[in-house]
Amino acid sequence: MITYRTCRCVGAIAGLAAMLAVAACAPAPGTTTRPDPVQEAQPAIAAAEVPLAELIVHAPFPSFMMTANDQAGDYYSVVSKVTWSIAADGSLRLIGDGAEPVIGGNDETGDFDCGTHGGGFNQRTAWFPSTALFVHGGTLLGVSPAQGPKPVLRTLSVEPEDGSMIYRGDSARTPEYSYIPCVGATRVDRGHRLDGYLAGNDRLLLQDAAGRAMTIALPQPFAPFVLARYRDGALIPVPMRIVVAGVDVPARRVVVQLQATLGQSPAIRVLEVRAVLPDGAPGEGEALARYAERTRALLADLAQCRAPVEQAIEPCADPTRAPDPLIIASPD
Repeated sequence: MITYRTCRCVGAIAGLAAMLAVAACAPAPGTTTRPDPVQEAQPAIAAAEVPLAELIVHAPFPSFMMTANDQAGDYYSVVSKVTWSIAADGSLRLIGDGAEPVIGGNDETGDFDCGTHGGGFNQRTAWFPSTALFVHGGTLLGVSPAQGPKPVLRTLSVEPEDGSMIYRGDSARTPEYSYIPCVGATRVDRGHRLDGYLAGNDRLLLQDAAGRAMTIALPQPFAPFVLARYRDGALIPVPMRIVVAGVDVPARRVVVQLQATLGQSPAIRVLEVRAVLPDGAPGEGEALARYAERTRALLADLAQCRAPVEQAIEPCADPTRAPDPLIIASPD
């Protein structure tokens, strides 16, 4: 099978460290990548007409941005990574210093290896339609959803030529996306994917090496999003999806990779990575009641956004839609 993935790299702000990172896109393992002749002649013209969006990170975790071109068209892919430590009582604490970093360069030679940044290929893939789950030092038993039916775990198979993992079962999609099975710098020999995305308030049910039950629940609220400031003045919140989740039981760490995809047209001026987190507080001069009202409206707006299924670009990344006006704290 031939998979077309055409990606172009742009600079990005890398969260707490405020580093300038350059991302690249990698071909799917086991596939051949070559430019789509229909799309080949257009990017240079489009880029000359409208400047690329600027990425600004307000959330307390590292992030970067890529541009991509595939069957969805030209779009931005915003990637973030969030790290928590697991306390003795099983609760999670957000890590700032010492968090797992994102890729910090355009060298793709180690993309299929596991390093301190996890799997580079996973971070260079512009879009995933589902969440992959990897555990080191334990066994994933299932997912307990916050709402709806219990998600099915699809067991991934190892591709011998490069060590990536992909689902090869009866319900495999066309195309099926592959992952590098990394939990930090450790390559694991088992992995699963869901048919959709792990929600931020879902729970992972695990068993450690000694047979003890573990439940991984992200501190609530956890609602990362991208605020798109369109050139026509529209301000649109777009949810970020969990596309890779790794649990390192011996190291007592949980890491999730987030992703949001937004079309390059209509033109966007700024993409802001933001998040609703447990330690959120009112802005300067903002009353607590107004902050609570704004947060409730934002969470409701993000929750109603349908997930992309067959191709990239979030349906809510639309400047013509009308988010709840209570979301906007101030006119700017």
